[in-house]
Amino acid sequence: MHTLSQFNLTYKRCPKCCTNLKKRISKSAAECTYCRKVYYPAYSPVSICLVSDPSNEHALLVRHRGSANGVYTCVAGFATTGEPLHETCRREIAEEVGLEATDIKQLGLSQPWPMPDSSLMIGFRATADRSEKITVALDELESAEWYTRDEIMQAYQRTIEDPFLKGLTKDPDSRQILRYIPPAGAIAHTLIKKWLFKEI
Repeated sequence: MHTLSQFNLTYKRCPKCCTNLKKRISKSAAECTYCRKVYYPAYSPVSICLVSDPSNEHALLVRHRGSANGVYTCVAGFATTGEPLHETCRREIAEEVGLEATDIKQLGLSQPWPMPDSSLMIGFRATADRSEKITVALDELESAEWYTRDEIMQAYQRTIEDPFLKGLTKDPDSRQILRYIPPAGAIAHTLIKKWLFKEI
């Protein structure tokens, strides 16, 4: 609904000729009353990637700026025009944490995400060298760390037991401590869960 609401608020006039657009009743589309050009709600493609080390016993999780205390997730980023999605993964991992990703695989997982502007998140997994130095892009992230399977399992179980993340604390000292992963329903949760149970 958010996507369609934003589409209807934004597409009022034809971007080609500036004539009023008429919404189609039968489809989520808008048609120009003059040049007959038809516009549909669009997705912005995003690669989201679970990064593990070659041993597959550690995973790299990140905390985005402004996110809730203690919640860690996967590396993600928007594709640029003409960029294959596996290259988006490689670029975003390099830009956000300064690591070179290898063995990038698309997993057949995707999820529409309304924020910030109608994204379609496509799931990947990749490998990176844990001995390489992490360089955090501070304009996007607060931290990035390698965690063991046991550490992530504890955060996963805490998230399952507390699905609304009521145990989140505002204590700044615990902000960078892994306590939760994204809740069930988020593609990041699915990626982390599948890695924990060795399904990917």
